[in-house]
Amino acid sequence: MTTPEHQLADIYVEMNNTHNPDLVVDGREANRQWWTVFFTGLPEVSELNLMQMFQQIGALPPLNGLEV
Repeated sequence: MTTPEHQLADIYVEMNNTHNPDLVVDGREANRQWWTVFFTGLPEVSELNLMQMFQQIGALPPLNGLEV
């Protein structure tokens, strides 16, 4: 019995070794859909306050003195 992870790895290796575009019916559309789902799962970068994040983990001191 093979796991889904092993099946995915086998398909990936087969695609790289054979360069068979028929493994995916519409590769361009499948690629577009994959990246859409991928970026939907990421946080909105403009909403992140990186300075606050680095201050909270102690990598940067607070700008207004020693307050935490």
